[in-house]
Amino acid sequence: MDRMSRALWGIGALGSLGILISGASGFALRDVNDAALPRHVLISLGSTLVVAFAHTWAALYLWGLGRAVAATAAEGGLEAGVAESARRLRRAALPWILLALASTVLLFTLGAAATTGALSVPAHQGLAWGALLAQVLALRSERRALGTTERLLRSGARVEA
Repeated sequence: MDRMSRALWGIGALGSLGILISGASGFALRDVNDAALPRHVLISLGSTLVVAFAHTWAALYLWGLGRAVAATAAEGGLEAGVAESARRLRRAALPWILLALASTVLLFTLGAAATTGALSVPAHQGLAWGALLAQVLALRSERRALGTTERLLRSGARVEA
């Protein structure tokens, strides 16, 4: 992967680590009156923002890379079917990215419901595990799509040279 892809992927991984740390601090809470609750909320907020940033920009970057591959293919710099392969990878990654974004934002917003008792704490904890799993799947999918699309684009640049 190039620097941009590594940076976006690394930021996403840090956000996922933040969700894991937030989860650990949440599991350590005794009740909603625990003095550590504000720390849990702040870690959660920071992690949610980082994850939203990373996945949004990864999706936009994948879209841009896909357009670059399509343009290179249209100019005859890539073999037939390469642009379609890149498109399939991008389309395979986008649902995981959206699931990771949605589950993380939902986890954060429903955290407030868990503090008021409108949502049970075990339901919030279950959603946390689900959001973490979605992060792992999205990061795996992003890494594959970004790396493969960039390799396709670099191979096309060599063909044109």
